[in-house]
Amino acid sequence: MATYPDIKDLVERNRAQATAFSAKPFLSELKAAAVTSPSVVVVTCCDIRVNPYEFLNLKVTDVFHLRNTGGRVGPLINDIVALDYAIGLKEIMIIHHLDCGTTFYTDEGVREAINARAPGTVDERDTFRAKGADAVQSVREDVKVFKRSLLVRPELAEHTYGFTFDLKTGLVTAVQ
Repeated sequence: MATYPDIKDLVERNRAQATAFSAKPFLSELKAAAVTSPSVVVVTCCDIRVNPYEFLNLKVTDVFHLRNTGGRVGPLINDIVALDYAIGLKEIMIIHHLDCGTTFYTDEGVREAINARAPGTVDERDTFRAKGADAVQSVREDVKVFKRSLLVRPELAEHTYGFTFDLKTGLVTAVQ
């Protein structure tokens, strides 16, 4: 059975890794050197089985990768809009994977559990990104949410695409 590091282990790993660390340029240095930034944002779930650097064959500098529970775009809209303001994005790729943990619970169930521990702390407006069993439908919902946001530039909304990722085959499939 796999064991996972705790924070102490992570700090120790950092100390060892830092001895071979290559310094990164500050933003002012990048700007002075006219270095461009990625123009694509990839949104995925934080599930450890979902690694777009692996299944999209990416280098760490190829895209901006944002993750959260379920890969839901709604909670990330402000972050994406800020990136767009700072650098001018061109495309958004929203990817939901099959067998996502968020398909095994409901927002109502999470609210009930939290209110049992801490009564009155959450209400029906609070969402916990449950998406039901249909990854295709949740991708469609997220693309629609992003495209309809008043914060998103129309040009960026037009270039927002949804996909599913199959954990067994490694393939991404476009969702219409």
